[in-house]
Amino acid sequence: MAAKKHPIFDTATTLGKLVAFLGISTICGVLVAGLMVPAVALAGGTATSSITFFDDLPDEMKFETPALSSKILAADGSVIATFYDQNRTEVPLDSMSPFIRDAIVAVEDARFREHGGIDTRGLVRAVAAMAKGGGRQGASTITQQYVSNVMNQTHAANGEMEKVRQGDNKKIGDKVREIKLAIAVDKQLSKDEILQGYLNWVFFANNNYGVEAASSFYFSAHAKDLTLPQAALLAGVVNRPSYYDPVVNPENALSRRNMVLAPHARSGHDRCRATRRGHQG
Repeated sequence: MAAKKHPIFDTATTLGKLVAFLGISTICGVLVAGLMVPAVALAGGTATSSITFFDDLPDEMKFETPALSSKILAADGSVIATFYDQNRTEVPLDSMSPFIRDAIVAVEDARFREHGGIDTRGLVRAVAAMAKGGGRQGASTITQQYVSNVMNQTHAANGEMEKVRQGDNKKIGDKVREIKLAIAVDKQLSKDEILQGYLNWVFFANNNYGVEAASSFYFSAHAKDLTLPQAALLAGVVNRPSYYDPVVNPENALSRRNMVLAPHARSGHDRCRATRRGHQG
């Protein structure tokens, strides 16, 4: 029986073959410091120094307890008031609708369950687009986003706003550190644990963190009761929370929701056609 290939060592692409030959630490150092930012390489950065820099970065993720909402209850147990810096209520994965779990993976990281924390194919596309002058590409997996969310929100909760790194504010070193930690987290946690953590930490606009708080705020529902259209709306928000804010920019949010739903619609249409053909046969 043939040995099972590790998803990082995917030889379907040129990068995959390179990864298999050089090993993950080497390729990440060279890829990020050399390919993703050609200017660094042109300025005299060598493969050796890139690898050394990568190896010197921390490879252990410290998971702090996320900031949660506090409630004041009446004698009968009813809620009088809720206080929070980050509106969040943690829930386990099995208390989240399968629609939101599937929608998030589909729109944010379709190969989430196949790769080892970083998506080499996505990095290749990002590098190619940047080489053509297309600007910096995201290529961040759910695991990378989870790492970024934990670090940024922990800094924010501790009043360390100068340490928060988002979007264009991220330096090359920040991105490399994020990649190395994502690889470590993928080894440390199961895919379900990563997805659960991500969906409890991710920002859904209007000071709502985590899918339970977002479900309550936008739909007055629990995360486990989200319908497919509702889940698609929330899954679309996390890409650009301000731009896809359903309250401030409802048209943008609806357009993004429809984009998330499109594969489901095509799948349903194909099933209907197949059923009709079966009846006709």
